[in-house]
Amino acid sequence: MRLPRVFAIVFLGFSFAATAQDYQAYHSRVREIEHSMLTQDWDEALEAYLELEKGYEFLFAKDLKIALQLAYRTRDSVSFQRFSGAAFARGWGWKKAKKELKENSDFASGMGDRLKAISKNTEKPEFLHLEVREQVKKLFIQDQWQALSALFTFSSEKQDRYAERKIAPKAKLRVEKLREIIAEIGYPGEMLIGNFVWSSTILSHYNSISGEFTRADTLYPAMKVMLRQEMNLGRISPFEFALIDNWYQSVKSDRTVESYGILEGEVSEGSIASVDANRLAVGLPTIGDYNRLLALQKESGMKLFFGQAWGSNSPIGIAR
Repeated sequence: MRLPRVFAIVFLGFSFAATAQDYQAYHSRVREIEHSMLTQDWDEALEAYLELEKGYEFLFAKDLKIALQLAYRTRDSVSFQRFSGAAFARGWGWKKAKKELKENSDFASGMGDRLKAISKNTEKPEFLHLEVREQVKKLFIQDQWQALSALFTFSSEKQDRYAERKIAPKAKLRVEKLREIIAEIGYPGEMLIGNFVWSSTILSHYNSISGEFTRADTLYPAMKVMLRQEMNLGRISPFEFALIDNWYQSVKSDRTVESYGILEGEVSEGSIASVDANRLAVGLPTIGDYNRLLALQKESGMKLFFGQAWGSNSPIGIAR
């Protein structure tokens, strides 16, 4: 089955100055928080988020959203106000909050009204790297138009040939521009430009051009080291890195390598250990924990996953 190429999603947010903090430790702590939530120890999970907040200047937006839900459920009004305000300051917006959290049982019992009030009193976000943000947004729009054009070919083989001839040259220029930006200020993602979709989509599309192109490519393999370093600094999230690399591993191997389970949707029983090792190495939960968290999300009403890209809200199956 051919994997989809288009991720047409936009998210706005606040940007932070680059820091030298260790985000490997950050993501390890988030894994511990997830284990607390799996036992529905909401107080312990919130306390861990409060400790994380003290130790890091930048918390990912999805962690702010989880923390505010925990704060409301545990009746910590001060923390609820602070985490909610921080999320809205990233450009979350009331309509988005309502859409994402309306399934939480707490939303109708007061949390929604409080969030609406907080959103009205939060200033609009400002972006530290506005010029870079506009550059990356422009690259993303160009990428989307090219991706859409490939959908009008009629077979996988024709899509590959079209992508290699028409899309690859311009896609490479876009990725080279991203590499220049990374070298100058760091990975342009949620921390630096307030958007976690544009850059990762450009790179994912580049890695999905065709198996032949990907096997001959030297640009992404050279950038992968840079991306890992940026992930350790919190400038790119584990999911973004894994999604980009999942495309590379999958397309390069003609869909025979199971790397992170995001694009595969289902992994073989014999690959669980290696896929889990890959996921833990970048800061993602194991397949088992991820599936249990999805079940907890449905059972408890706590919204835990906010990703809108391919495979970010779907359980990972096991092929026996």
